[in-house]
Amino acid sequence: MLGIEGVKVQLIVEPHFSLRSGLITGKLEFTTKTTSEISAIEIRLIEKYSRGRGSSKRVDEYIIGSMVMNEKMKIQSQEIIELPFELPFTYVSSEMEKLGEGHFLLKGPVTFAKMLKNVKSEFRLETRVEVKDLKLQPFAEKLLLAKP
Repeated sequence: MLGIEGVKVQLIVEPHFSLRSGLITGKLEFTTKTTSEISAIEIRLIEKYSRGRGSSKRVDEYIIGSMVMNEKMKIQSQEIIELPFELPFTYVSSEMEKLGEGHFLLKGPVTFAKMLKNVKSEFRLETRVEVKDLKLQPFAEKLLLAKP
């Protein structure tokens, strides 16, 4: 019988990534207590963009990178499988950030303005795994820190 106990997935990536690189590399580690079959894997990089304070605070989330692997994989009981991945992404700078990047003299005022408006971006890498004959599908996420 397949998939009585769920597959566990873990994201293994560096905690910092470069926004300019356009690529996150890492690996997924799968374990299970019973033989299971994976039918699809989705990996997404999500930017949580917040600005403002109190009642005027606004938060949006953007998927800046996504990929689906439809490879079927069978995992045996007590086996550990590692699957490397490369996730391309596209980061779009705000108009304010573009202004600061393009002009050396404006970098300081732009940084100060972002601080005043409480502008922040947080990045989350997440994966969802489809396992045959399971109702509760494995999921993992990891917060990442961006460097310019």
